[in-house]
Amino acid sequence: GIAAPLNVMAVPGTPPRDALQALGVRRVSVGPALAGLALARVRDAATALLRTGRWDALAGGLAFADAEALFATGKPE
Repeated sequence: GIAAPLNVMAVPGTPPRDALQALGVRRVSVGPALAGLALARVRDAATALLRTGRWDALAGGLAFADAEALFATGKPE
């Protein structure tokens, strides 16, 4: 066995958390993946705005009050 905590960087295809825990993994990091997802959404919306001239790409975002709550509590509701 490993005498130190085992940490894993998760990527698409990484086994689920429960499976990793069963293998002795103590910490799973997603690295820059969440930021990359957010930036991809921004890129796609900006591209759609420029291509269509319509504002539909702005729909479906996090409500302002929900965003404020994240910063106030540190966790989603």
